[in-house]
Parts: sequence; C-alpha cells; structure tokens
Amino acid sequence: MTSLGDFGREIDEMRDHPQPLHPETELDRLEARLHAFFEWAHTRPHPEIRTRFESEFTAEPLHDDVVTAISEGRGPEIRPQIDVAPGDPDAKPKLP
Repeated sequence: MTSLGDFGREIDEMRDHPQPLHPETELDRLEARLHAFFEWAHTRPHPEIRTRFESEFTAEPLHDDVVTAISEGRGPEIRPQIDVAPGDPDAKPKLP
C-alpha cells in the first residue's frame, strides 16, 4: 500500500517536472506550422503565398480561391481544402 508520503513525493515530482498529457504528434506539428503560415500569409501578395507554401509544405498548387481566403485571414476556415498531411511524401521539412 502506498503511504501518504509516497503520494506527496509523486505530486511534488509531477509539479516540478510536468509532462504533457498527450505527447505532440506529427499531426500536431503540421497543424502548428500551418497555423503559423496562415498568420504570416494574412495580407501577403498571392505569388508570395504560393511560393512559400510550395517551399514549406508541398509542390501541389493551391487553388486561387484558397490563396484568396488565406490572404484574407481565413486560413483556418479553409484548412480542410488544403491537401497536406503528416507523412506526405511530397511534404517538405520546415525551413529555418
């Protein structure tokens, strides 16, 4: 049986060295990169958005309406229309 002292030490350990409830996944990292891209792309010119998307994610071209929505700040709204997924063979690593 665990004593209250052991229980207290476990709580202290969790407090001093917190661990995430769910470790970050490849999908989490991709969505974070897309979110940062959407913030960056808001109000940018369409050619600049296309070029950066191709260099950071995939060579698949974005449709004009998707680029327009991204430049208007509606990136999260149109995210389901963007065909990029973790482990995508065309996906490129994030540039520095």
